[in-house]
Amino acid sequence: MKLLNIKSFFKKILFVSIFSVFLSSAFCKSLDKISSKEINSHKKSTETYIRLREEKISQNKKIQDIFNSLSPIEKICQLFLTSVQGKEKFGPSETQQDVLSRLPQLKESYPQMFTTPDKPIIPGGIILFGFNLADSKEGIRKFTDSIKSYAKENKSVCPYITVDQEGGFVNRLNGITEYLYSNKTAASKLSEQEAYDLYYRQGLEIQQCGININLAPVVEIQTEFNKEFLQLRTWGNKETVRKYGSQCINAYHRSGTQLVLKHFPGNTNTDPHSGLPVIETNQEDFEQILCYPFKYFAAYKPAGILMSHAVLDFTDRLDAPKVPSCFNRELIEYLRNDCNFGGLIFSDDIYMAALRQNGYPPDVACIKAIESGIDVLMLSARLFSDSIATVLEKYLQDQNFRQKVDQASLRVITYKVEWGI
Repeated sequence: MKLLNIKSFFKKILFVSIFSVFLSSAFCKSLDKISSKEINSHKKSTETYIRLREEKISQNKKIQDIFNSLSPIEKICQLFLTSVQGKEKFGPSETQQDVLSRLPQLKESYPQMFTTPDKPIIPGGIILFGFNLADSKEGIRKFTDSIKSYAKENKSVCPYITVDQEGGFVNRLNGITEYLYSNKTAASKLSEQEAYDLYYRQGLEIQQCGININLAPVVEIQTEFNKEFLQLRTWGNKETVRKYGSQCINAYHRSGTQLVLKHFPGNTNTDPHSGLPVIETNQEDFEQILCYPFKYFAAYKPAGILMSHAVLDFTDRLDAPKVPSCFNRELIEYLRNDCNFGGLIFSDDIYMAALRQNGYPPDVACIKAIESGIDVLMLSARLFSDSIATVLEKYLQDQNFRQKVDQASLRVITYKVEWGI
């Protein structure tokens, strides 16, 4: 009996051992298969990483090569977004000699600059107004293509091309593209999905015109102190702005059209085209109302954020600077640091009465904006050699200012290279 039990015991041990070996073998084979998959996946990930890293290195080299090839005047030109003449074939109105003729006092110190062959000055960006627009997308595309061809033929950095296409009564492409509702009308008439579809179609049509950037949308929250000025340009309250702003930005980005959000940190019922807006606020309202949409949408990585000319008057901060927002370094640093915004920061039109009639003529405004950290100076005028001359003189004589200009110029060139402009 004991012998049978012992034999039975050993048989069980033998069975368990054989079964264990089988399981172990099967498990090892499974591990081999998993490891093989993991190895292939890791290999593909590594290859992708190396490819992206090489592309980034190549991209960075291209950016630096372009920047290093530019003269001081050409670097400064990258900071300007201006109007142009014509609507059929592009031709610049000014050359580098128009700039240098305003600075005869520099000829002795910089003789090489004055003896270099003349070259047209082309701004970093071009804003199209109604007088630049043909009556069809094909006609507009012909003009925008001529801008790009001219830049290439003259070995200049190609400008990005913009338009103000907010919708409603700010509708430069009215009758050319599908009708675009104002923000307020879109929010009241359309579902979020319908709004997304409308913005996506609009973005595709803007692309067909050869336009890179839409200077829109207005993402300000409606309040008692801005509703008369903004009217239909805002989606409305905080929640509506968040919902419809998200649809708008995602749709345009999917279409390939870039956006510039407006107007940080806000407006009042005073029209900046005719007067200087002053926003009375406190730190809490500044964070929760004025800044909220810009901080929220900065994560969507728009091409730019456009500063208003409004002066912030903090009721609970006596030390806060009381200057137009595009000259307010503290506000611009807030966008960079608190909002983590790495894109382009635009001024509103330097020629607006909000600045001109309050001690900031265009030449003064350009210097102050650059010193405060603005990347792009918007000028509704097509002649800007006088502004270039003002900036150039300070650029050559002030190292800190030169660093500011170079930083902004590099940021503009980086945007162009990254988006294939």
